[in-house]
Amino acid sequence: MQLRLSLGNHPDPEVVTGALPSGGAYFRTCWGPLMGPLVAHVAGLVGGQARAGGVETSFDAFSQEVFPEPIDPPVRSIATLQVLRELDERGFGTLRSSPPAEAEFVLFRQVALVPPADLTRLTDVELECHVLALVEVSERRDRAGLGPVSVPHWMAERLDRARSGRGLRPPEAVPTDRAGELLARPTSAPSGQEAMSL
Repeated sequence: MQLRLSLGNHPDPEVVTGALPSGGAYFRTCWGPLMGPLVAHVAGLVGGQARAGGVETSFDAFSQEVFPEPIDPPVRSIATLQVLRELDERGFGTLRSSPPAEAEFVLFRQVALVPPADLTRLTDVELECHVLALVEVSERRDRAGLGPVSVPHWMAERLDRARSGRGLRPPEAVPTDRAGELLARPTSAPSGQEAMSL
């Protein structure tokens, strides 16, 4: 089976405006731990090989890069296809598969911010990276005339520090229906039913 790898823009214009690159520090630091090392590794392989116009390779050769260990080729191919499907389901690309002839994976150039519900799974270092990305995305959205990004209330102090360091206005509180699940973070999550808006 042949595999075509290419790059394309994220289908959500707001993610494109945010301009967080699929191979950048935010992807590695914040999405990598949530996806797991194998999925992040495959995303890196695709990003290293894909081109805007597309590049073709044999699916077996690509699978060997994903799983260099001696594994039965059909099992290796199925496992690789599952990882590509996971990248598709998580919104990092699009998989078009028509076995046994060919498959195509389009890796999006941009990644979305980690959803608020998943922020409680990040470490403090990863959260700091997320906050810096939020500030950058907020600035780009402001320039594009888009609305604010909602973030959990318990991140207010981090956001205040990040924004004041850049001479930006402090965020304003807005209601959110996700606050309850976000405030489950045990270490620094104060009680409250608000999210902050950048």
